[in-house]
Amino acid sequence: MTQVRGRTGGDRLVDDGRPLTLWTASQTASLTTSVVRTSHRLGELDLFTDDSLADVLDRHPRQQLQAFTMGSDPTRDEWGPVEVGSASGGDKLAAVRAGRLWLNVLDVDRTHDGFTRLQARLFDELNGVGLRRGSRPSPRTSAPGERRRRASSSSRMPSLTR
Repeated sequence: MTQVRGRTGGDRLVDDGRPLTLWTASQTASLTTSVVRTSHRLGELDLFTDDSLADVLDRHPRQQLQAFTMGSDPTRDEWGPVEVGSASGGDKLAAVRAGRLWLNVLDVDRTHDGFTRLQARLFDELNGVGLRRGSRPSPRTSAPGERRRRASSSSRMPSLTR
């Protein structure tokens, strides 16, 4: 497994009763109709350590993982699919850290118990500040520019593995 820089496990978040997010009622009311930005403490959770993320990437069903390169020039729109092959979760995470690679981990909340519990807790917090039951925001499941890429995708994808 490739060594990646970042937070490692061991500094477990103790549930001290503080919310994970700082939603206002106004932000919550706008959540289903616009993009809303708020502060959060998700990075403090063991779920988001490098070891945990690499494990999720190792165990996640391959057909539910999409990888895209953003190209080598940050001033140009060069999005394109990347074949991750047999790259380990650590290798995928290292590639993301190196830059210009984007992973879309589909249905992570249905596949990994930690994310299922986190999603439930976040919706409980939203309900506490006024999100109506049954009015969950729709998750974004496509990368920026995906429609354009589908129309012009090439048959040869770059690979994360050799």
